[in-house]
This record gives sequence, C-alpha cells and structure tokens, in this order.
Amino acid sequence: MTPGFAAKRLFVFDLDGTLYLGDRPIPGGADFVRAAEAGERSVTFVTNNSSRSPGSYEAKLARLGIPVRPGRVYTSGTLTAQLLAAREPRPRVLLLGTPDLAGQMAEAGLALLAPGEIGDRPDVVVLGFDQTLTYDRLRAADHWLRAGVEYVATHPDRVCPIPGGSIPDTGSMIELLAASAGRRPDLVVGKPSPAMLDLVLEAEGATRADTAMIGDRLSTDIAMARAAGVFSVLVLTGEATRADAEAAPAGQRPDLVVESVAELTDRLS
Repeated sequence: MTPGFAAKRLFVFDLDGTLYLGDRPIPGGADFVRAAEAGERSVTFVTNNSSRSPGSYEAKLARLGIPVRPGRVYTSGTLTAQLLAAREPRPRVLLLGTPDLAGQMAEAGLALLAPGEIGDRPDVVVLGFDQTLTYDRLRAADHWLRAGVEYVATHPDRVCPIPGGSIPDTGSMIELLAASAGRRPDLVVGKPSPAMLDLVLEAEGATRADTAMIGDRLSTDIAMARAAGVFSVLVLTGEATRADAEAAPAGQRPDLVVESVAELTDRLS
C-alpha cells in the first residue's frame, strides 16, 4: 500500500494517455472507477484537450466501458469559457477551435466573431486544440495579435498522444503564432495551472488533502498537482517514462509512479 493514496476520497484522472489512447482503452481504468465508487469515493476526469465538449468525452468513456457520471468531465475549454463569461462586459471572441469548443463558448453566452477576410476587431483571440483549423482563421488571428488584441490559449500541450505516436496540439500552434505574430499567450488556462483543479474541487466539494491527481505528463498533470498541493500519480502509458520522472525537477516530481492505472485498484485499501 502506498502511504497517502489509499486515504484519498476524490480521484482526478487525466484522459489521453492515462485512461485511453485514441479509441483504445488502457486496461484497468474501468475496474478502478468501479472499485473507487463502490467504496463511496468520487472519480472525475480532466483533460487539456479542448477539441471536444464534456458531453462528448462522457459518451466516449461510456463507449470504452469506463463508467462516468454526468457532469464529471472537465476540459480546458470548459474553464476558458467560464473565465471569459465571468467578465463584464462579456468579451467578443475570435476563436481558433472546433465546433464543440465554439458550442461551449456560445452556451456560456460569449459572442463568437467569424474571421471572414479579417473581420471585426475582437476583444480576445482564443486558441484551442483545433483539428478543423483553416488558413483564414490563422490569418485573422495573426492579424489581430499583431494589433495587440488579448490572447488566451486553452492549454500548452505541444502534442496529443494517439495510438502509434502523436499529433500537433495547441502548444505547437502557439509556437507557429509566436513565429508569425511575435506574440505568446497572455493567459494559458489549462494544466499545469492549478485553476483547473480548483474548478474540480469546488464542484465536488472536496479538499486538496482528500484528492489525488492521476496523469501521464510531468509538465502538465504532475506540475498542476504539485502546484495545487495535491497527491500526484504518474502512469507510464502516455508521454513520460520512469527515467523522466527520476530526472524531473521538484515541481514536476510525482508522489507515486506506476506502469498503468491497472496497478491502482489494489492500492485503494
């Protein structure tokens, strides 16, 4: 038994690389969720991937056989929409994002500007993980960033893991716009910002002492947990290796390293 882990009441899971790779579930995830909830503990899910809505992730988890209760998935897109919608007046947004992310922004009451050739001046440019990215939207973002418009990115991940490799993620687009517009985001919302965990803890009514964060990336999952003072677990099914964990700086050093989520069920008691 690992000291600390068995006493936790809320388990916060990353998704990509932790519970699944692409459309392939990582063995042991469903067993852990069932065992934890049978023991009257809570399981939630967080992801920096802003390309899909929480509902889309709920459906995917269910399809992969991983039990999930409604309202237990939090994305960097969720948090970005909430933070912007809390402003008065609500900003007009030029979004580089998928239709799912656009839907979340609209549901939060934010006005989205179509880029057109260049379009009207937005109050903020938001960059998300956009697998529907077009050159027109990139050109419009570049134009307004050069003009000094506020710049927010949903998360910093440079790649998104998929079976057999990875694909470019928002962090790579940050580098592209840094090269073209000479700007980096004024705010990066998702992991490793502890605001992501604060959102979950507030919604779940949990304390940091009661919580464990499980993920596959040192620079996002583990760094966020460390910054928030939450117990951290690194799984080796995604980006990081055991050697990476051993060489990590103090702010990215996990409390526990396991080969995969399959090792965690026995550590609940």
